[in-house]
Amino acid sequence: MFGATVNWDGGASTVTIDYTKKNIEEGLAKKFESYEKAFAEKYDTYKGYADGTGNVVNAEIQLEDGGNIELELYPDIAPKTVANFVKLANEKFYNGLVFHRVIKDFMIQGGGYDTDMTQHETDTITGEFLQNGSFNMIPHERGVISMARTAMSMDSASSQFFIMHRDSPSLNGQYAAFGKVTSGMEYVDKIAETETHSLTNMGMDDVPVQTQIIKTIVIK
Repeated sequence: MFGATVNWDGGASTVTIDYTKKNIEEGLAKKFESYEKAFAEKYDTYKGYADGTGNVVNAEIQLEDGGNIELELYPDIAPKTVANFVKLANEKFYNGLVFHRVIKDFMIQGGGYDTDMTQHETDTITGEFLQNGSFNMIPHERGVISMARTAMSMDSASSQFFIMHRDSPSLNGQYAAFGKVTSGMEYVDKIAETETHSLTNMGMDDVPVQTQIIKTIVIK
């Protein structure tokens, strides 16, 4: 609880916690000040991305069927996430993997399974999003790329990413968005609208019937 104070009388048994309105309000004010300070520090960074002058890393997802999805990534907002994505791309980790989970009007997810639906795993990274203490305010809007993770751990993202097909504000602050599509959204749309089915023997839903293969990801 924000603003809770513990008064201990020196013994081992008496602990009281002050949840008074004044104390809670003071605690909330301090918390707000910390966010305000973080926002002030990030203001120029976000302004730069908004007006096109920010520091970006350019990448391209090349699909097996010939389509290309071009991205700009934001290392000043999600440095560990961008560095991890760049590292895996340069190591050719993503070559031949697929978009294995596709939900129309939500997102397309890939980067963790091959065409045989064998999972490819790598090291996990710190989740760079607000709920995990990182001041990342990139909204999960159409075209934004973000890291997938398990519900059980905020620091469980590794290689799997997803690209938003439609806006989904409920994800804001809970997943590490780290860039956006700048060209090729028609290929995101095409993948999002493909027919899907369930692989009951593997416990997987929303799997494309026609395999959507990532040929490679190139960092420019």
